[in-house]
Amino acid sequence: SNNPHIRQALSGIWQHSVCVGSLARHIAELMGHDGDRSYLAGLMHDAGKPIVAGLLLDAERQLLKQDREFLDSDLWVRVVNRCHRQVGATIARKWKLADEEVAAIEHGGHFVEGEVYQPVNYVVFANAIAKRDGPYPGDVDQGANELLIERGAAMLNLSPLELDELSAACHAAA
Repeated sequence: SNNPHIRQALSGIWQHSVCVGSLARHIAELMGHDGDRSYLAGLMHDAGKPIVAGLLLDAERQLLKQDREFLDSDLWVRVVNRCHRQVGATIARKWKLADEEVAAIEHGGHFVEGEVYQPVNYVVFANAIAKRDGPYPGDVDQGANELLIERGAAMLNLSPLELDELSAACHAAA
């Protein structure tokens, strides 16, 4: 995109996803689980963003050829953020990823009650930590994000020391 706000919003997706994947693996291993599924789910949690962004860029180019206006940058970013999970989950299903990984991509914005120890909850928690302590290219409501971190730490029964270790791991991944 020619718009710097849009370029900035998409530039760090890969770094953020690697950080979330690494943290999700670490969290799963802290909980005594195999971290590979959580790593893949964390790595893929924002996979729909570049796909949606690419479609919007194609539409923008077509409209600009006709001298027509397109979405302003704030609306553009909101569209990507609004539908990327569904697109990412659809891709994950097509690639025949496990149901746990698809769920982590599709519902990665909020914790799932019931079975606490599952990749979706590790990814939600890892994503919140990465938004606070690691690379994240977008705007974050830090108050709401801090509540996710507190809830995740309590739900997973993590000590302050373990939470500090996760934060340090996130800084190292950045």
